[in-house]
Amino acid sequence: MEMELIRDDKTELEFRIKGEDHAFSNLLVHELLDDSEVEVAQYDLPHPQVGSPTFYVRVKKGSASSAVKRALQQIRETASSLQK
Repeated sequence: MEMELIRDDKTELEFRIKGEDHAFSNLLVHELLDDSEVEVAQYDLPHPQVGSPTFYVRVKKGSASSAVKRALQQIRETASSLQK
């Protein structure tokens, strides 16, 4: 997974994940929105065949990058549990 950082303020983060589509993007946004510290989590994918999703995350407290790391860890744990 290759990520391109667009903007990283303490409470706001904007980034692009190359090669991903709606399936993973929806999963990541869902996990982010389950976090009580996350105020806004959304993505934009202009066209799935020619672009990569751009994500925007804003948190109420803490750091936006930490919220993304927590969401990705939760996705890893869920996938591992499903494999077992």
